[in-house]
Amino acid sequence: MDVADEPSPSDGLSQALGTAVRLERAKAGWSMRKLAGLAGVSQPFLSNVENGRIYPSVPTLYALASALGIAPAQLMPPTESSRSASVHLAATDGTTDTAQILSGGPGKALESFLFDIAPGYADATPFAHDGEDFIYVLDGVLHVWIGDAAATELAAGESLWIDGALPHGMRVPADAAGRTRVLLVSSH
Repeated sequence: MDVADEPSPSDGLSQALGTAVRLERAKAGWSMRKLAGLAGVSQPFLSNVENGRIYPSVPTLYALASALGIAPAQLMPPTESSRSASVHLAATDGTTDTAQILSGGPGKALESFLFDIAPGYADATPFAHDGEDFIYVLDGVLHVWIGDAAATELAAGESLWIDGALPHGMRVPADAAGRTRVLLVSSH
């Protein structure tokens, strides 16, 4: 997962996220090496996350939260206003793909993300978590795969419910006509 993550943005989000990861790891009584192993990242990478030098991708954020037994939103600063943080996804065509956190945070049962992704983006690895996901495609086309089943294609205006415990992921076909915007709501 490390290669899909990006250098830290300057907006302070990476510092807040790193601090939250470090505090949750300390609360669990774990070493960096243990959390890194459980999340499938390297210990030096985790050190960079905890020190705010690396900004994890959404799949890595989910992997860290899953290893810690918490919702991914608990690692993010709370969003009390319409201004919210953007999490950068792996760039696919030189543009910046993002997942903007619309709501959620520590102690919240729901979190929502607005994805803006270019043709060719694909989650590097499937991920699973407690709870449920609801996906609604606002614009474009999205392929969602769940477990070993064939991908389901969703177009603008279509939605899908996912049991979060099943490994799942998403991708935008490389030949899609344009960018895809997706609303993802997760419960934990």
